[in-house]
Order: sequence, then structure tokens, then C-alpha cells
Amino acid sequence: MAAIAPFIAIAATVASTGVAVYSQYRQQQASEAGAETQRRLDEERAVALGRQATQERVNAGQQRAVAQRRAEERQDEARRLVAKQNARFAASGGGTEGSAAAIMGETVKQGDYNAELELWQGKEKGRAHLANAYDADTQATITRAGANARVEAAKNARGGTYLNMAGTILSGVGKVAGQMPAGGGSDGGTARIAYDHDEPSGWRTSTYRNVPEYEFG
Repeated sequence: MAAIAPFIAIAATVASTGVAVYSQYRQQQASEAGAETQRRLDEERAVALGRQATQERVNAGQQRAVAQRRAEERQDEARRLVAKQNARFAASGGGTEGSAAAIMGETVKQGDYNAELELWQGKEKGRAHLANAYDADTQATITRAGANARVEAAKNARGGTYLNMAGTILSGVGKVAGQMPAGGGSDGGTARIAYDHDEPSGWRTSTYRNVPEYEFG
């Protein structure tokens, strides 16, 4: 049993070294797979953000178009009101000069102001949508960049993992070398020596015994 003990220890060392190397390899694979999975998820999020940005730009254009239409409506309302005022002043016999003209002039000015207000509000709402689009685009860019960086970092760590695996293997080899039994026919610090002698029958035989190695100086 004592003779096979070193080999049992060697087998255990080889097994533990193999497990350690495989574990390091699997951890690297898991790291790369995790980074790639996260990259796909981040890409989906970036695509969604891109769609959001596009929609925000569409909304901005729609707001400007709505504002333009409302501005024209305000001016049309002012023109219709001026026409009614003109007809009323003319029907009253007071004419359309003097105070009547001033009143109609104020109506026109109010119509212009209302139209400008509609345009300004539309522009402001459009700017808000464009700002949202810019934010969405920025977030999409950052998301993609972060995902790609994680994937590259995981791949770049591959070289370090291989070095660690090599170090683990070399360490295991060193341990195995230290656990190997002493060579040269020795057994537990002894050497087996043959002593030849002649038998009465004329045959030459040998007798063996274990001699401690220190006897050989």
C-alpha cells in the first residue's frame, strides 16, 4: 500500500489540475457568452431608442405643421372679423374711416399676433420633440458602445485566461514531479545489493538484501 501511495497522490494532483484548468476555461467561455448576450439585449434597446428618436422627429414636424395651419386659421378669423366690422360700419352710415378704421386695424393686428403665437408654440413643441430625439439617439449610441466594449473586454481577457491556464498546468506538473518516487531502484531510502557466492554443487548464486543508501557515502 505504501508503494502505491505516491501514485495515488500524483493521480489526485493531475485530476485537481485538470479540474482547475477546465474551470478557468469555462469561466472565460461564460464571460464571453454573457457579454454577447448582453450585447444583443443592448442592441435591441438601442434599436428601440432609434425608433423612438425617429418618432420624436416625426412629432416635431407634425407640431410645426399644426402650428402653421392654426396660424393661418387665426389670420383667416381676423380677416373675416374685419370684413364683418367693415360691413357693420358701412351699414351704420358712419363710414369706415377714423375710429372704424382704427378698430379694424386692431383686429388685423390681433389676428397677426394670434398667428405668430401659434407659430411660436408649434416651434417650441417641435424643439421639445427634437430634444427628445437627440436624447434617444445619444442613449442608443452609448448603449451600443458599452455593449461592444464589454464584448471586447471579455475577448481581450481570453489571453490572460490562457496564461492562467498555462500557469496552472505548469504548477501541476511541478507538483507531480515533486511527488514522483525516488529513482535509481531505490525504495524508501534503501538500495537492493546482490552478494554472489559459490554453492557446493558448483553453481554461483546471489543473495539480496536492502542496504541503507547512506552506507554508499
